Amino acid sequence: MEKIKILAIVGSLRKESYNRQLALAAKEILGDRVDFSILDYQDVPFMNEDIEFPTPEAVKRVREEVKTADGIWFFTPEYNHFFPGVLKNLIDWLSRPVSDKEPQVLAGKPAAISGTFLERQANAFIDFIKKRMDKKCN
Repeated sequence: MEKIKILAIVGSLRKESYNRQLALAAKEILGDRVDFSILDYQDVPFMNEDIEFPTPEAVKRVREEVKTADGIWFFTPEYNHFFPGVLKNLIDWLSRPVSDKEPQVLAGKPAAISGTFLERQANAFIDFIKKRMDKKCN
């Protein structure tokens, strides 16, 4: 039986962030029951329609990693009462259509959210992610 592939997306780029530590703890707890990896997306440029096509290589790489994952697990802090800008930027790229023939890669992808944030911000983040993962989202 093939292992479930979980892609962790940490909402902080800080090497020793608490959320990265939380993701690493989850990986350790799950052990070899799943294929668990953490997405490296620090080279993804700011979303800008002027550079959307042709798609930057870093964006192609992260889209492919998301596409091949069975599920996404977000580990994110709260910055200024919301999730970090780097994570918003990544979601902006992932929620855009890959091409006029291929939809965005988050559509229908199962997701979980963990992290160091307050309930109100968590609910806002969950609502935001749900909207982006809706199959009708462009």
